[in-house]
Amino acid sequence: MASSSRRSPGVRRRGPVGRPASAGVIVARRRRRNSASSGEFRIHRSEHILSTRAVGNDQRRGWWQSQDELGLDTAREHWLSAEMHTHLAASSVLSHRARASQSSVIRELLKLTEQPGILSLAGGLPNVDLLPAGKITEVAEAVLSASASSALQYSPTEGLGDLRSAVATRYQCDVGEVRITTGSQQGLDLIGRVCLDPGDVAVVEAPSYLGALQAFGACGAEIVAVEGDQDGLRTGSLGSQLAAGLRPKLVYVVSNFANPTGSTLSWERRVELATLADRYGFLIVEDDPYGEIRWSGEALAPMRTLTENCVTLGSASKILAPGLRVGWCIGPSWCLDAMTRLKQATDLHTSSLDQSILCGLLDDRVFVDGHVAKVIARYRGQAAIFSTALRELLGDQVSFADPQGGMFLWLTALDGSGSTRIFEAALSNRVAVVPGTAFGSGARCEQSVRVCFATLNEADLLTAAQRLAQAWPQSRP
Repeated sequence: MASSSRRSPGVRRRGPVGRPASAGVIVARRRRRNSASSGEFRIHRSEHILSTRAVGNDQRRGWWQSQDELGLDTAREHWLSAEMHTHLAASSVLSHRARASQSSVIRELLKLTEQPGILSLAGGLPNVDLLPAGKITEVAEAVLSASASSALQYSPTEGLGDLRSAVATRYQCDVGEVRITTGSQQGLDLIGRVCLDPGDVAVVEAPSYLGALQAFGACGAEIVAVEGDQDGLRTGSLGSQLAAGLRPKLVYVVSNFANPTGSTLSWERRVELATLADRYGFLIVEDDPYGEIRWSGEALAPMRTLTENCVTLGSASKILAPGLRVGWCIGPSWCLDAMTRLKQATDLHTSSLDQSILCGLLDDRVFVDGHVAKVIARYRGQAAIFSTALRELLGDQVSFADPQGGMFLWLTALDGSGSTRIFEAALSNRVAVVPGTAFGSGARCEQSVRVCFATLNEADLLTAAQRLAQAWPQSRP
């Protein structure tokens, strides 16, 4: 008796390697059969959804090459393979925001530093010797012993009340003005989403922190860069542009020891920026992860003390440990309440355990103050050693300011070297820096590189300075 090709109801045809074919593949096969009867063969592609950048030239080239070299039948099977079909299913639902998003240049550069023998001045990483692992272990054990049921449970989106109180006490504000975030980077993301619709203007200093550029760009904002110098954002230039009609929703500044330049917004410019915010009705976003790491100069009052139109972002990452992933926002309730509503849909709340650990650390004021003092002493010594070595080795080929705090030096070439060429030459000499063009455009970025003096120990910093000095002449045009 001849066998029948019919399948029992509910039994799916097997795929080419013995697995049941997916519903999408079955539909595609039906389309092939139907189109074959009319002498046509169409591939239902998603290029109308994905941009050229999102699809990638290599993928499309691979598809046409498969037709030319492997024959149409084989090409069909390649296109309908599980891997390609999965990609199609994902790409067909990607939003414009997802397709337009780009990976952090610095995050990609950090992958290069994993190569053997590379000394990295690229990442803004705290020195591992200063991560208080012992104290964190002690506090974590105490938290789990005394209050595991709450530390391991869901918690309010605004943040734990005890932690908000601890932050309010340390930074001299009302507890109602504090919200907890999963790192200050989440604060940037939430503020961007709260304030910026596509086409709205966000002003940043040129150059500026890459994470802010990513967060605001993801909202579809028009990012306007206003030049800065060693005293921070040039508020006079901003004032002129505002008078000429510029209307930003927000102005972003890293007020102390900025990433990437190391500059601090001067008192006069803080006052002028606050005055402009009140006059023109924009929000100041003050990012301040480095303010406590000061070893010289006078500490300046935060922007939020000068105007109500300000949100200040803080973080435990630089003074304690970035792995805790806990930050905070201090500002007006109209902004923080909206951020809280968006955070509910993002992650419900920051880790209850991490919040409880940080709360335990901040409650021990003697420990935290002593630890911050150790961080300051260590980075001050490393900055001095590295700066001295660079001046001795590079002389008048480079310009930079002596840091008063923070973690970074902004090296500007005086001999015509470009940032990309410096980066490439440095990497070939087994030392990693970040090209200034990662933080913006213009002459200030194109002739400069950022280096971090915090991560390496003193011996490695001296070696890194020597390698950078060897690389510098190789970068000249």
